[in-house]
Amino acid sequence: MNSLFTLSPAAQKHMAQALQSSGHTRPVWFMGLKEIGCSGWQNDIQIRNHVASLHTEHHQSVIIQCQLDHRAFFMNTLIDYQSLGLGQHKLVLNNPQAESPCGCGDSFALMTGGQDG
Repeated sequence: MNSLFTLSPAAQKHMAQALQSSGHTRPVWFMGLKEIGCSGWQNDIQIRNHVASLHTEHHQSVIIQCQLDHRAFFMNTLIDYQSLGLGQHKLVLNNPQAESPCGCGDSFALMTGGQDG
């Protein structure tokens, strides 16, 4: 299977630094989904310890994991690290399978067929 995720240079740098300073023994970025929000789904992005049973990708010094049944949803997702102004930054997932974002921009609907589980 091809890589699900592509990282912008800014995301690569931020994510690698965050893993190094995380304090976890085998740190990875976990990309998940939560059923929440006005449009139905929200990204669940966190640093946690490596879990052998998850889909795993290596992007230089950044390791990303996701649930096996969420692979189709994350296919061709670009991860970027963007400035929000006033010194704030955020990881942003530009995901072609996400549609109909809510007004606050934190939740979205899934395209039909966006999950393979």
